[in-house]
Amino acid sequence: MASRAGRRRASRWPEVIGLVAPGNGLAFVETLDSFGRRSAALEALSQVVAAAGGEVLEVRAPKEGQMVRWIEERGAEREIRFGRGAAQELATRVGAFVREGDVDRAGRVGS
Repeated sequence: MASRAGRRRASRWPEVIGLVAPGNGLAFVETLDSFGRRSAALEALSQVVAAAGGEVLEVRAPKEGQMVRWIEERGAEREIRFGRGAAQELATRVGAFVREGDVDRAGRVGS
């Protein structure tokens, strides 16, 4: 069950979305739980966005072995043809092949 403060914040989403000027975009990003499920808050926000005429997309981050192909496919959708090895280089530069855990700003090592 959502908290009272959470429900109050959620009730303001239509107001906030309505403030976005025509021609501009707004993106919301949320990580899924460990079971790959969307939260109730994200479901509610999706409904508000759709009701305002927005587009709701679920985009999952590709795994290490899928990143190069994902980059090539997104480029093809936009009629961009990458030179030999370019998608591999982009994947490398965005960290697709990094296997070490993240480190937060407090210096604690994460997984």
